[in-house]
Amino acid sequence: MVNQDLIEQVNATMPFAIQTRRYLHENPEVSAHEFKTSEYLKAECRKLGLTIENVSKDAYSAGTGFIAIFDTGIPGKILGLRTDIDALPINENTENETRTRLVISHHPNVMHACGHDGHMATLLSAMQILISRRRLKSGKLIFIFEEGEEASTGIHAMIRLLKDKKIDAIYGQHLFSGLETGQIALAEGPITSSSLRIQMTIHGRGGHISRPDLSVNPVIAAAYIVTNLAGAWVNQLPPEQLMTFGLSQINGSPVRNVIPDKAYIGGSFRYHKDEVGEKAFRLIKEVSKSVAYAHKCSVSFSDDSGPSARAVINKDPYLIKIGRESINLLFPRSLITDFRWGASESFGHYAKVCPTLFTLVGTKNEKVGSGAEHHSEYFDLDEKSLMFSIGLMVQIAETFLGDHFQMEKGDHDAK
Repeated sequence: MVNQDLIEQVNATMPFAIQTRRYLHENPEVSAHEFKTSEYLKAECRKLGLTIENVSKDAYSAGTGFIAIFDTGIPGKILGLRTDIDALPINENTENETRTRLVISHHPNVMHACGHDGHMATLLSAMQILISRRRLKSGKLIFIFEEGEEASTGIHAMIRLLKDKKIDAIYGQHLFSGLETGQIALAEGPITSSSLRIQMTIHGRGGHISRPDLSVNPVIAAAYIVTNLAGAWVNQLPPEQLMTFGLSQINGSPVRNVIPDKAYIGGSFRYHKDEVGEKAFRLIKEVSKSVAYAHKCSVSFSDDSGPSARAVINKDPYLIKIGRESINLLFPRSLITDFRWGASESFGHYAKVCPTLFTLVGTKNEKVGSGAEHHSEYFDLDEKSLMFSIGLMVQIAETFLGDHFQMEKGDHDAK
């Protein structure tokens, strides 16, 4: 039987969800600069009487992340519900895939191109419903507002804050343009990929473009590195392993008649198995250094080159059962069990704290023009998908806290 009572409450909350999402979409802030976003979110939490704890600043975190706690006052299980809060440095197109946008960023070169505006609207709406319904008889909810997901600036500081909270489980979700609105993916095993950051500098010797023989041109070396990496990729890594390799940056001199001293190559590698990632990174270093040497150059890798995000893996049978039952209870024709996304997500790090569950909620709808790739200037959300994201979050929370099954605490990822 469909939980019609909850469906009706979600529908009643939709005007707030849409208004919130549109405000946040119009006022995006990039990773580690979400100062106004953070204050807006905290103000909404205070309206509900929640206790707020800030993430501490560190070398990476600006301290814009925080948690808000709802305590029933009766001992029970503790569930974390998470959203990310940052936008991307992309200039938003006034059009989406098929039409002029309903709402657009007010800030040039900054946009919510990955759905985080919808994630924040989902969590704020779910908070309102969960507290107003008074169905939670015991336990705590910890609402997690993560800074800088796109650049991984806030995740480690957030993990430190959560480590001593004795959380039983954390649930997260991602609005996803690769699935139709109404579809929800909950796969067992990896549902997103691990990510390896590539940032290398090729060192040569600069000079005038008219006498390349008197210089050592790092741009030429960089070009050969790119083409040789592509060949090595095909010939030296196992084709049966899911992985993608992409180079998105190659920078040299800003002036056309100057050979620079340095050139830069940037990109990323996505994979599921750690041993595949380790082998690929060794290969990238070996090929790059060998090709650079052949062109009388050298290569250095930045300190933050290497693994940057862990695969999100649904591996707790109890949480998978609760998630799938919740989907079927609210949206009987929505569940997809075998879908995986090649992108990466900082949510994988929460497995260091406790068992986790992650779902993908479809937001593709040709009629409203949503469905462009994430991180594209044409990316847009179907606001109807918020009904599915909000409803599912509330249903999972109520089911989990209302069930007396006790999960084993501790570092889930270490087991």
